[in-house]
Amino acid sequence: MIFGRSMGIHPELQGAAASLNMSGRALLVTLFTGVAGSLFTGTSRATAGVMAVAALLVFVRPAPVRGRTAAEPVAETG
Repeated sequence: MIFGRSMGIHPELQGAAASLNMSGRALLVTLFTGVAGSLFTGTSRATAGVMAVAALLVFVRPAPVRGRTAAEPVAETG
């Protein structure tokens, strides 16, 4: 779902968006695999715990900035 939506944000940059999305996904898988491997004690509890944390992170969203929409440019200071 995220992959499909990321392709529609900037249609002229679909190749770059796909590359960024897939590299981010690969990085997260590598990090979670490393954490699960370092916590492994011979049972599946550590792996299940890491998978649960990863699943919970799907529901974490950054708070929207008040008073500004996503389409508005950020004012430059300086």
